[in-house]
Amino acid sequence: MRLPTLLASVAFLTACTTTAQADTSADARAAFEAYVEAINTSDAETAAGFYDRDPDFHWIEQGKLRYTNAEEAAASMQGLLSYGGTPQMTVRKILVADTSDTSALVTANFDFAMIGSDDGTMFRFGGWMSVAMTLREDGWKIAAGQSGPNGAD
Repeated sequence: MRLPTLLASVAFLTACTTTAQADTSADARAAFEAYVEAINTSDAETAAGFYDRDPDFHWIEQGKLRYTNAEEAAASMQGLLSYGGTPQMTVRKILVADTSDTSALVTANFDFAMIGSDDGTMFRFGGWMSVAMTLREDGWKIAAGQSGPNGAD
């Protein structure tokens, strides 16, 4: 009698875990896409709100540690978005790897351009970006990030 009950319990827990992981992937991806949308609408406050305020937050750009806290990253985002143009960030090949029910790694190929009032490109950069996402009480946050240029093919 115990074996059927045990098997049913294991099946139930496996189904719950699979659902939680599917939700984690979808929710982390949606938060990342909302971050990109905030950038594309020049909403620096909302974009910066995705940076985790945990003391371990950090961001690496082109192999160098650039920001050691969310405030530094937010100030950089504010500066970038107040540059005087219209931001256009395009992301492709979004990949999500769950690391737990409350964390995920999101990676995407990206292209960022700042478009001037004459519709000309003021500057452009792109490459690959990976962000470690963590679920906090107020939603999904970027706990750490890394971005760098595309490598040689």
